[in-house]
Amino acid sequence: MLKIFAPAAAATLALVAAGPAAAFDHPSFRYCEAGYVNQSVDFNEETTSGSALDQLNADSGSGFRGACVLELLFGLFVHGEYTQTDIDFSAVATDPNDGFNEGGETASLRLGAGLALDVPVLPISVYGQASYTQVEFDAGSVVDDTTMAVENFESDDSGFDVEVGARAVFLNRIEGGAFVRYTDVGAIKRVGSLDDIENDEDIRAGAQAAVRVVGPVWGTVRYETGDVDTVMVGGRISF
Repeated sequence: MLKIFAPAAAATLALVAAGPAAAFDHPSFRYCEAGYVNQSVDFNEETTSGSALDQLNADSGSGFRGACVLELLFGLFVHGEYTQTDIDFSAVATDPNDGFNEGGETASLRLGAGLALDVPVLPISVYGQASYTQVEFDAGSVVDDTTMAVENFESDDSGFDVEVGARAVFLNRIEGGAFVRYTDVGAIKRVGSLDDIENDEDIRAGAQAAVRVVGPVWGTVRYETGDVDTVMVGGRISF
């Protein structure tokens, strides 16, 4: 966690040392951003009995993320985020004659509200937000070679998450930030010996950075780690 916050803290101290000449803006909470996403899912399970699968393993995949934040009044804001990726899953069926149809699509939707507070003498804003969260994991299905019955390995759950973080703008052109989030549907775990999968709670931490390209247009990068690691590279428009 110190590695995430240390660069932002060092830059902030440099601005304080520069004195009143270092004019600044606070981070904007009115923007939309979108970009390419790469996700890696921490799920590698084995079983010895009672399941159509002996193993089910998740790897990584790529997709799309879009998010918008809109400040309404006195730091109160609403936000939404949608992420969809195609994750590579592999499996070993208990019966070698059964077939495994690989799924691998994951999707999440977050909708919520929060409050941002500007630090008066520093280019820093701290915030907290809560969200309704809908998460889907589709790992695939096993087809019995005799009965042709299909057993799906998928989860579709809703829950909530809570996030706190800080963002800072340096030289009115470079932004950095860090956050911590708890979610009760952010990970996947096996059910029973490996009868199915379901969503589970997760604690995630991350960092983000942005560079102003021209006017309201920014280039962005974001990293988030937990049971699902996410890297996003994209763009942002502030308004």
